[in-house]
Amino acid sequence: MTNTTDRATPRAVRMAQPLAREVVEEIAKQYGVCIRPIALRRLDTYTGKVETIDVPCGATLESKCPPCAKRNRQLRMAQCRESWHLDHEPVNTPTRRGPGQ
Repeated sequence: MTNTTDRATPRAVRMAQPLAREVVEEIAKQYGVCIRPIALRRLDTYTGKVETIDVPCGATLESKCPPCAKRNRQLRMAQCRESWHLDHEPVNTPTRRGPGQ
């Protein structure tokens, strides 16, 4: 592979090579890893240590994040198969309060 920063390499050859970000995204898609993780900061209240945790984005559209959309679709299919859905909409009735409550 040619060195992309080497000026002896013609510009057309350098521009034809994929960008590092695109390569990383394709590898992540191949292995089913989220390509748009959300960085959360967690604080340990006992030690005061702060660490950053990457959480999957949870996208449901394949155009945004194919691995998360696939994972969410499989989860929804499993929930429907196991009858997690409701047969009817719940009715929210206000509770009657007595005086002084």
